[in-house]
Amino acid sequence: TAPIGNENIGLAARCLSAFRGAKEVRVTAFMGLKSTCRHRFTKSLTKEEEELRWLELQHAIENPKAALIFHLHNHYALIFGWRILELRGQPLRRQILTARTGQEPAHWVDWEVDHSHPTNSGGTVVRKSVRTTLRTWIGHQIMMLEVPAFASKKAQVNPVVKRVTQYLKQTQDEDQEPEEEEGEDLSHVQEVELPDGADDEGGNSSGEEPES
Repeated sequence: TAPIGNENIGLAARCLSAFRGAKEVRVTAFMGLKSTCRHRFTKSLTKEEEELRWLELQHAIENPKAALIFHLHNHYALIFGWRILELRGQPLRRQILTARTGQEPAHWVDWEVDHSHPTNSGGTVVRKSVRTTLRTWIGHQIMMLEVPAFASKKAQVNPVVKRVTQYLKQTQDEDQEPEEEEGEDLSHVQEVELPDGADDEGGNSSGEEPES
């Protein structure tokens, strides 16, 4: 995921939006370690500040005009939902629904608790929480894609978005062009006269054209 980069993921989303003729999509670094993130997630956060980050994430997930992409370990995936899990005799577990592999909503990832599991080979697999993931590396972020309520009239079209959109439209037009059908080569076929009562492949033995 590092060679791709969060910026290129955002650029791809903007290109796809422009190609489909939809409203312009704004992509922002919503939460992470980097200083440009809307909500920074550093190791120096207090317990109260971490609580606020969780609330901000809840509100963002519930926003019907936004989508969140989680850059976790070697993977990008959408965030589909959140929940607070209450088990008897255990502390509350706050989780988000995403995908550690693939793109289907398949894994409930804990917000603040890491988990480890033994492997068949005798090793250990660590499932990092959202908090640990965001604080491990500046590239691990939660990105927000949203449609601004008001589009700026002064905003200039990104030249890269423009070129990619033109290329996608050109490719689409080429794919939609009908191909010329080539007639079957019958030069090797000889005409023969069918004997009386013989059936052709159409099942017509009269020698006459079948009625429509």
